[in-house]
Amino acid sequence: MIQRIFEDHNRVHEKFTPIYKSPEIKDPLKQSMRISDSFEKYLTTIDRISRSGRVVTNESIANELSLSDFTVVLKFFNRNSAVMEEFVNIDKTNRPTTYTLTDKGVDAVSLIRYFKDYYNSI
Repeated sequence: MIQRIFEDHNRVHEKFTPIYKSPEIKDPLKQSMRISDSFEKYLTTIDRISRSGRVVTNESIANELSLSDFTVVLKFFNRNSAVMEEFVNIDKTNRPTTYTLTDKGVDAVSLIRYFKDYYNSI
């Protein structure tokens, strides 16, 4: 079993190497790496809203996360703009602001899902 885990670790490590090349994001396969709950929550929420065919806005994210005020979403993106801009396209040209995942964002959500599914199956 341990050998299978090591082999899986190596396979995932090779497949998802581009995700953590950013200085703000460390190797997700190291035990010391802790993806913040908020970072994960926002990425997966944007993905879920997009997949449902709806437009992703501050308000739709707030509704999906059961937040009482959509300005919480805006503050989160402002506080974490350097990291989030690598994973989320933020279009402020029209009102309301819209969000879509970048290729790195799609890869990150895929990795998050993979690990959740994998460890839930053990």
